[in-house]
Amino acid sequence: MEPVIYFNRAFRPESEATVSVRSRALHYGLGCFAGIRGYKTDDGRQIHVFRLDRHVRRLDQSARILQLALSGSPSEITAVVVELLRRNEVRDDVYIRPIVFANSNELSPLLDVNSSETAIFCLPLGRYLSAAPIDVCVSSWRRVRETAIPARAKATAGYLNSALARREAMDNGYTEAILLTEEGHVSEGSAEHVFMVRDGQLISPPSTADNLDGITRQSLIVLARGPWHRIRGTPDRAYRAVRGRRALSVRNRCGGHSRALGRPPNSRRRRHRTDHEASVQSLRGCGSRPCARPLRLAHSGLVNTIVGAMSCG
Repeated sequence: MEPVIYFNRAFRPESEATVSVRSRALHYGLGCFAGIRGYKTDDGRQIHVFRLDRHVRRLDQSARILQLALSGSPSEITAVVVELLRRNEVRDDVYIRPIVFANSNELSPLLDVNSSETAIFCLPLGRYLSAAPIDVCVSSWRRVRETAIPARAKATAGYLNSALARREAMDNGYTEAILLTEEGHVSEGSAEHVFMVRDGQLISPPSTADNLDGITRQSLIVLARGPWHRIRGTPDRAYRAVRGRRALSVRNRCGGHSRALGRPPNSRRRRHRTDHEASVQSLRGCGSRPCARPLRLAHSGLVNTIVGAMSCG
């Protein structure tokens, strides 16, 4: 059966949901989107969509920030998502992608509410990342500032930043990248939130660190219900993260990009001791620029369960 897409205010076969190559959204990245997960129940009889109402409300807010508009009210779009799942006869874990974009074929990057278009599709999707430990690097690309592209609007154009960081990570043998702010503080992954456990506390960068104040992130903080503490994370703090029996290996390494990470703030006179000294010796220098040393982030228990399965939504 051909997948059904919601496009141009109607349900239609995917082959009929087309956008011109002249579209401003394609040329300039003028749009915003949501990433929504649905999970099959244990008995296999239902799909539970994770905080659907909240995701649609945020998409509506994102569109308003970008001078765009949904093709209906939030409640109407919520009903469209449910109907889309029904028409596609979804029976397993699913990913739902609503996107609002500037569907104008005119030249020049201009946001115009009258050119707004809403499209929604869905596809089967299991874990975004493996539950097993993965190799992660701190990218030499810095997270785009909130004052340049609003992170909380989940704008499509901002994901070029994520794509560059992830490409650099994969080219250097890693699975994922962590981005820092221009000040050198931990922001988020290319498409994930960053959490660590230290001294019994759940730690995460604040939502003011040029990152998405994600619905998944907010939910994890509520679910933890124990002592947690939001901090302005820095690379040197991550070096001192608690070791867990299942650790996520994180190594800073300068990539091909000319703006290298360098050492963590205030660390030029300090040696960061880790239990992974062999990797310290194996790191290569990057010309005259110092490379940051390896580190390990705790990746166990609740954090392992949530972070290993979620995208930055």
